[in-house]
Amino acid sequence: MTSRRSRCAAVLLAGAVLAAACTADDGGGEAAAPDRDPLAWSDGAVVRGDEEVLGASTGTGADAPAAWRTVDYEVEVKGGGAYLGHELLRTPGDAAAPWDGTGVTVTAEPTDDTTLLVTARAPEGATEVALSFACAADERFYGLGAQSWATEHRGETVPIWVVEQGLGKVTPSTPDPAPSVMGEPYDSYAPIPFLLSSAGYAVSYQGTPYATFELCTEEHPGSWRVTSWSDELVIDVFHGGGPLDLIAAYTGRVGRPTPPPDWFYAPMNDAVRGQENVARVARVLRDNDIPSSVIWTEDWIGIGSQQTGFRLSHDWDVSETEYPDLAGLTGDLHDEGFRFLGYFSPFLPTDETTPGGPSVDQAGNPVVLQPHNQEKWAEAEAGGYAFTDADGAPYLMLTPPFVPPGGGGLDVTDPEAVEWFRGYLAEAEALGLDGSMTDFGEWVPFDARFDDGRTGAAVHNEYPVDWQRIHRDFWEQARPDGDYLFYVRSAFTGSQAAAPAIWGGDQNTSFDRLDGLGSVVTLGVNLGLVGMPFYGHDIAGYSAFAIEGVENTPTDRELFLRWAAIGAYTPMMRTHHGSRYGENWSFEGGPDPDRPEEPTPDPVTLRAWKRLATEHIRLFPYLSAYGARAVATGAPIMRHPVLVAPDDPVFAGELPDEPAWRAFASVGEGLPEGETFQYFLGDELLVAPVVDQGVTERPVHLPEGVWYDIRTGERHDGPTTVVAEAGPGEIPVYAPAGAIVPRLPEGVETLVETDDPDVVDHTDVADRLDLDVFLGAPGRFELADGTVVELSGEVGDDRTVAVAGDEPAVTETDRGRQVTTAAVDDLELRVGGATLRIS
Repeated sequence: MTSRRSRCAAVLLAGAVLAAACTADDGGGEAAAPDRDPLAWSDGAVVRGDEEVLGASTGTGADAPAAWRTVDYEVEVKGGGAYLGHELLRTPGDAAAPWDGTGVTVTAEPTDDTTLLVTARAPEGATEVALSFACAADERFYGLGAQSWATEHRGETVPIWVVEQGLGKVTPSTPDPAPSVMGEPYDSYAPIPFLLSSAGYAVSYQGTPYATFELCTEEHPGSWRVTSWSDELVIDVFHGGGPLDLIAAYTGRVGRPTPPPDWFYAPMNDAVRGQENVARVARVLRDNDIPSSVIWTEDWIGIGSQQTGFRLSHDWDVSETEYPDLAGLTGDLHDEGFRFLGYFSPFLPTDETTPGGPSVDQAGNPVVLQPHNQEKWAEAEAGGYAFTDADGAPYLMLTPPFVPPGGGGLDVTDPEAVEWFRGYLAEAEALGLDGSMTDFGEWVPFDARFDDGRTGAAVHNEYPVDWQRIHRDFWEQARPDGDYLFYVRSAFTGSQAAAPAIWGGDQNTSFDRLDGLGSVVTLGVNLGLVGMPFYGHDIAGYSAFAIEGVENTPTDRELFLRWAAIGAYTPMMRTHHGSRYGENWSFEGGPDPDRPEEPTPDPVTLRAWKRLATEHIRLFPYLSAYGARAVATGAPIMRHPVLVAPDDPVFAGELPDEPAWRAFASVGEGLPEGETFQYFLGDELLVAPVVDQGVTERPVHLPEGVWYDIRTGERHDGPTTVVAEAGPGEIPVYAPAGAIVPRLPEGVETLVETDDPDVVDHTDVADRLDLDVFLGAPGRFELADGTVVELSGEVGDDRTVAVAGDEPAVTETDRGRQVTTAAVDDLELRVGGATLRIS
């Protein structure tokens, strides 16, 4: 943010008069070392003095505190035998391949008073080693990365293996079609192995081989187990403080995110299909005063075969066919207050995959492709820059655009290959790119070979982190001021520090709760629990394919507006045209079959998008404040409700036995139980989006305390259920008494500083701050620049407003009173008996 300056304050005073307890604060920084014994290991248990932190399993064999076995792995390639970034890895069941509960050497070393490093070493020749611990009867498990299945995982076995999440999820009512392209329930782009328990401890797995967390399943109800496909298993056990302290301790060891540029918090719009159309989209945004700070363009590298939808060439340099003057385009966009992001993947397409000439699109219509960068594959072959098969040849996969023969993947362990790729990054930066969607990272076959001597079995989970570090190292050198951004979809331990931001991957363009609209809520709160707070998702979904068994229609207006509403209350708000470009709804309107690059204008959609984009950019002071806390402590911005209301039974999975909740829980078959699809954005905003098709209301659980609907100012006493009404493009959001929500004033169009007199950026209003203040309890909010806003005292019936030395302007609004004051360095505003201080 900019440095502190004098500000005036437009303050919305919402809600009735009440007295209530102050809400808990953020949970602060690092876990404080208590004045007591450090953690220790004792016969399979983790203890602190006389306190048992993590109980030992009392079973034998597979349930022994430490066990091992030697088995043959089974690797099944999904997708009809063509490698599509998704392998199923299996071992025989416990009965067919018994575990040995003897012979494992376990060592434990306190690394500080709140962390214990535990290492289990199996006898020579072992292929699996496991540690088991006791399950408490009411224990719940959270975390484990970008899981779309559920936000609480008891009873499940969660694999730790970076994979494509698939097209939809396999459930009892939706079996996988042939060829197998759906995802298993816990397939994940970013299965980060950090487990957070309601019992007050957390565990992280330190290795990179395939692992599983088996959490009090039907087969092993009395214990939970972590297993590594290796002869060694290393875990960290954390204890001390609340969940935010445990997250702070964990991210203190594996790395924390760095501050994103200011413009990360502004809406981002995609634009493709050539230079003229990208410029046209930018004009639509500016001509309509729609807030946006980023244009991102994935086809700057050229388009590939269109047989499976809108596909890219997956080259790494500009396509002068579509973008004859990219440097001129980026220069113009920069002048207008935009940053420009491109696209990179680690794929190496063969020259046969993007040959140019006649082709057809997904509907069978003829298209002509321009040949592009035919030398890239030859360079990779000559330099040995691709990871290989057992014979030393480049490992060929059916890479996008999914037309044989496909291509290979960059060997990120080869310094020469990395330097070769960095040359392409340097060319892109010189053309005006400010970062990219840094895609993929999952496509490493189990049996691949790498330059450093390891196989895919060891490199697979680590690959996305190495891919991200290449980009991070380049951009830190090219832009030491931090004026860049790249965002990723795959992640593993270490991505917290390597990747500036993450998005939820390829969701179906549908209302599917497991792999459509609802899943972006689940993904966001789960990623926040593992130290990845700078999160967003494709508005409105990506995957729409005409594959038997997983047919999916393009985005319509209702889905787009529902998705955009969630995006407005997500740290990163960003659109995507989807896999069926020209058929999906967009912020401009509906598809035009005759002009796919220019939608049919829809004023309703455009107005709704402008309103939501405005809501999002105005939250910049609020979101950036929580971003600063995330950088300092690893704390999430998009928060699981248990972090804010840890004792609330509904947020723990016990949905009320009420008609509205019964109807809400009955949507779909075979879905996880107990999910509310609510989340906190910071501590002050409780968000409850509508995630189902054809409805305009949903039940909302409000925990203990007094809550206000931020749209209407209506007061509710919790705990309670309210049925919130919200049409497409609307989203129910609530704030507790004592909440202070800082916002930018209306009219800001970009968070990129610009000299364009027709574009308002945030530095133009640096002397103004709008505050939403919800009376009835004390409150405090600290902005990213250190400005502190405090609300103290009890509000009486006297609703008079006064400012020391000045007469404020008071206006009645539909949300409460708006109070405007003159600019001062330190402001004290009194409302009856309450005092609001800004300093």
